Amino acid sequence: MEKKLRLFSLLLLFSVSFVACKDDSEPVDNEPVVTNHAYMGDWEGTFTGGDSGTWTCTIDKDGKLEGQMFSNNGQAYYGVTGSVDDNGKFDATIDVNGVIIDFDGQGVDGKTASGTWSNAQVMISGTWTGAKK
Repeated sequence: MEKKLRLFSLLLLFSVSFVACKDDSEPVDNEPVVTNHAYMGDWEGTFTGGDSGTWTCTIDKDGKLEGQMFSNNGQAYYGVTGSVDDNGKFDATIDVNGVIIDFDGQGVDGKTASGTWSNAQVMISGTWTGAKK
């Protein structure tokens, strides 16, 4: 019995020592890896063509884009969602009451961006430009 108690105590001590010596600098699988995305921040711009207006968005550290656009044709604001990759490729969509508008483009040095937009359902398109605030 005493031998079992010593063995249990030794195993317990070893387990506590092992856990206490764990290197906390390693990322945990469920924790996001923080990056410093060059395009991270608040943006604003304009678009012209078959419709015109303004847009604003925020790009987070992972490149996720969320914002809104104001359509002069519709006289309303609509939500913008999408992403920007590390190379500055903008890929966003706007849902205008079930009609999807695609905004695609390219950023330059994390400061400015431009591209095209199109709506295949109603056959309108145009260009857009923007800059980080």
